[in-house]
This record gives sequence, structure tokens and C-alpha cells, in this order.
Amino acid sequence: MKTIALNVSDDIASRLEKLPKEKLEELETVISNWLEPRKRLLKTLGEMQKNAQNNDPTPEKLEKILEDKRALLEVMSDMSAYAERKGLTPEILKKK
Repeated sequence: MKTIALNVSDDIASRLEKLPKEKLEELETVISNWLEPRKRLLKTLGEMQKNAQNNDPTPEKLEKILEDKRALLEVMSDMSAYAERKGLTPEILKKK
């Protein structure tokens, strides 16, 4: 992993500096997932599949896993749509 600097307003910088380590790590994950959504999604789905196989899946458990996958896909779609509305697509970031 590599550390980078981002230009943000003074207010945002102050708020970020006050965040506990756990929240900063959560923010790093959100940013990484936004920039590489497919990679993270595939990893998450793989982990869910392994968990299902290791936990003797019942129809109820399988339905819950499917619901989790649908929810994850919905969140990823919402994040992508929001980023596109704001003009913040990974393609734009790569061009800079």
C-alpha cells in the first residue's frame, strides 16, 4: 500500500485529523472499493462462497447469502452512480 496526499478544504482536513484509526481505515477501504469495485466485489463474493461451503449451507442460509450479494451489488451501483453524477469516475482520476 502507498500513502498519498489529497487536497481538501481546511474543515475536511481538520475532521480527518480527528478521526480514530479505525475510521480512517474504513475510509481507505471505501476509497479503494470505489476505485476498484470489481476487484473488491469479486473478493467479497469469493469469501462469501467459501463461508457458505464451510457452514453446511441450508436453503435459508443460501437465501441470506444471495440477499447479501444483492445488497452489496446495490451499494456498489449506488456508489458508482453517485461518482458519475459528480464527475468522479476512476477513468477521470487515471487521466490526471
